[in-house]
Amino acid sequence: MRTTVEVICVVILLILSVNISFAVKDYLYIVRFDKGEMFTDFDPQKVEVSLSKEYVKDGKISLKINYKDKAFVGEWKPMRAFWTGYSKINFFIYNDSNEERELIFRIKGARQPSKSPENTFETTLKLLPGYNEYSIDLTKAICNDGKSLLDLNGVYVYSFENKVEKPLTIYLSGFKLVK
Repeated sequence: MRTTVEVICVVILLILSVNISFAVKDYLYIVRFDKGEMFTDFDPQKVEVSLSKEYVKDGKISLKINYKDKAFVGEWKPMRAFWTGYSKINFFIYNDSNEERELIFRIKGARQPSKSPENTFETTLKLLPGYNEYSIDLTKAICNDGKSLLDLNGVYVYSFENKVEKPLTIYLSGFKLVK
């Protein structure tokens, strides 16, 4: 039979180990390209998506996205949807074009209805030729209604949209949330 002091010591050690494990994890990959995960929401007639070892800035694998036309690619009801506790979303995009292009990055939060302006955050990404690094402050993600903050308790969808009817090839890597 254990003494009270032994039980208290074990409980303290368990609490410390749980706190240490949470403290170590200061980021979360949204999609693990290195593990073979890819975006699942796109029209295969307009977009080709594949894993690649080219143009990787963070990790070993990038996601090659070839927009054949005006289209979007993303994830509906994502596997890692709970973004609460993270303050930024970071990623790298390699623009394979020789000219500056634009993408719309969109997040729809947990608030209902899912397709309303008070639940949708959008930002325009300017893609210079070559590598582009992005860090979006989620604590300041004002939705399209101009006043609501994005609800990160269960992200409904996120996507990258090519708004012009012109082909574009990009490579996405390091797609992660940061505390």
